[in-house]
Amino acid sequence: MLRTAGGGSWNRDDVIVFSPATISPLHRVSAAGGVSEPITGLDEVRGDNTHRHPHFLPDGRRFLYLARNRAGAEQNAVLLGSLDGGESRKLLPSPAAAIYASGHLLFLHEQSLMAQRFDLERATLLGEATSIAAEVVAMTSAAVGFFSASQTGELIYLKGESSIGNTGHLELVDRTGKSQGTLRDSLAYMDALFPSSDGRSSSSPSSTRPEPMTCGSMTSSARVAAASPSIPIRKRIPCGRRTDVR
Repeated sequence: MLRTAGGGSWNRDDVIVFSPATISPLHRVSAAGGVSEPITGLDEVRGDNTHRHPHFLPDGRRFLYLARNRAGAEQNAVLLGSLDGGESRKLLPSPAAAIYASGHLLFLHEQSLMAQRFDLERATLLGEATSIAAEVVAMTSAAVGFFSASQTGELIYLKGESSIGNTGHLELVDRTGKSQGTLRDSLAYMDALFPSSDGRSSSSPSSTRPEPMTCGSMTSSARVAAASPSIPIRKRIPCGRRTDVR
């Protein structure tokens, strides 16, 4: 099993780029297994203390990643790396990781989700960035925003207050959204605990395959409960929204 502390990305050639530890550069490894090796290097002059959340571009060779800065989230940056080696290049400042979708880079500015045209061939940002969603949740300590997008223009994101990672609790709800009680004591939860297939007992996602969930509706036996008291327990994730950023 591949364990990652800060995300990973898997290309079509079965190469995985991932973050192996809380404080580390990114590593690469074959999907078939083996010993991983560093693919990026922490820049002490720039102030890097970890590299996280790689995201392969469509060519499967180059990837985006977040360089977290020891001076704080305001100094974090999105960089472009490559499996072919060479020095990584800074693309833009951002408190959290960026992704590529539909010819654009999507990234956070404060709590706004921004989209900016991106020339894949030259790996260059074009024009001005446009805000496509507001109040997007980010976990600043992990340098990640809660959003994703398909290559066909569909956007999903979590709306609420940022800085998830404070103490909260997990709550079990039924298919109608009615609370069935609290599962665990108040802790700094970062992931959800899904129920087993019987919809009654709880189990770790690593030991039981979680039931499928449909965004914006209640098709599974439980919902992700809030990871922070500042976010309503049963806030739904806006889903299926098409955003024209052409």
